[in-house]
Amino acid sequence: MSFSRRQTLLFLGMMNKVVADGPFRPMDKAIQIGECQAEKPVLSQNTYPGATEMPFPRASQALSRFTVLDLTRVRSGPTCVRQLGDWGANIIKIETPPHLVDGEGPGGPRESSDFQNLQRNKRSMTLDLKSPQGIAAFKRMVEKADVVVENFRPDVKDRLGIDYESLKKINKRIVLASISGFGQDGPYAKRPGFDQIAQGMGGLMSVTGAPGGGPTKRKVRTALSSLGTDRGWS
Repeated sequence: MSFSRRQTLLFLGMMNKVVADGPFRPMDKAIQIGECQAEKPVLSQNTYPGATEMPFPRASQALSRFTVLDLTRVRSGPTCVRQLGDWGANIIKIETPPHLVDGEGPGGPRESSDFQNLQRNKRSMTLDLKSPQGIAAFKRMVEKADVVVENFRPDVKDRLGIDYESLKKINKRIVLASISGFGQDGPYAKRPGFDQIAQGMGGLMSVTGAPGGGPTKRKVRTALSSLGTDRGWS
């Protein structure tokens, strides 16, 4: 089955309208609160003639009694937490304030379909976890949360003071889920892990690339998406 350019544009317009007007809002504006920033949901400024509003229900309410603080970035972590949100958990995504981020950030453009898909069913706020005010605000949130998910290098959470032992002193029920490319200990533990690194070291790139050229990464980020999926199920 093939579609004309006009049919494709109309379909994409309708899908964008659904995402913009559903319970999940694009997270692209913030209100300054001292040294921290809290996101304010906004509707998209784009309108599409003929587009209809549709409900955007979650897959389940099985985890609706849990609150999850999402510190994750890029691929594996957001994939994990997205599943928890799909199953009804109250997700609060905590991001770095825009003025502290170079360029578009590690997750790519916020308005892209990939970013919006990974961050669906989440609310968002920004905190500077390197500032005393930001880390204090985060620890107040930990008091009432059930789960914290992060995918920093293992040494980062120790440096910020948000390792499990520190969080357990605030909330003895807290569950800390840590995702990293090379584990929490061992000779490679402090190395950052991205999907293309996993593809190269795992051998997947040995069967990619054009004849006579070098290896290339797969566009589908299989390795770290699978890692995030496994962490979500566990």
